[in-house]
Amino acid sequence: MPKIAVRIDGSDKELRLHAKLAAAAGLIPTTPPIRSGSSSSKTLTLAQQSESPTPSSGEHSWPTEFWVQGLPAPQGSKRHLGGGILVEASKRVKPWRSDVTSAALSAFQGVPYDEALAVELCFVFPRPRGHYRTGKNAGVLKGSAPAYPTGRNVGDIEKLARSTIDALSVSSGGSVMRDDSLVVHLVCHKRYATGAEATGAWVRVRPMCGIPE
Repeated sequence: MPKIAVRIDGSDKELRLHAKLAAAAGLIPTTPPIRSGSSSSKTLTLAQQSESPTPSSGEHSWPTEFWVQGLPAPQGSKRHLGGGILVEASKRVKPWRSDVTSAALSAFQGVPYDEALAVELCFVFPRPRGHYRTGKNAGVLKGSAPAYPTGRNVGDIEKLARSTIDALSVSSGGSVMRDDSLVVHLVCHKRYATGAEATGAWVRVRPMCGIPE
């Protein structure tokens, strides 16, 4: 698959913030993006986009399907600041929700769904550098490297789904569905990126009508 170019409107400060949040979580992509462009916008020549995964819910068509480039973040864990004030424990939530909302606006321009929905999410995470050997074997996975992203810094899969689906909901500033309460069928996966594959998530949405119980 050829490399893709994605235009990102934003300042250098915003771009550096995404990289800083990834580093703080211990999730450093092994192939960083190459940046070029004018002062008014930035073009990131990204690693290869993740290929669309095979649907888990049979051979049904998914009228709404799109890729979200970024670093998935869990939503739900709170941190107490004192005086009864609670904030999201993960600083990655806000950037991720923004990434999801932007991708959805580009991919879905119809009337928001207002019926029972099935949703499938596939989260793709970068492997920490500590999973790889060094020296002449740099880039080769250690035998002890885990097959799946189960570390706490990645996040619980249900909280990853929460941040993503919230960002799709009109009630939370999204554009795909009226409210996340419309989701009645949910399938989620999380895995590591392979090679130069980009990180983010595949999002699929379809009406429940026609899906067997």
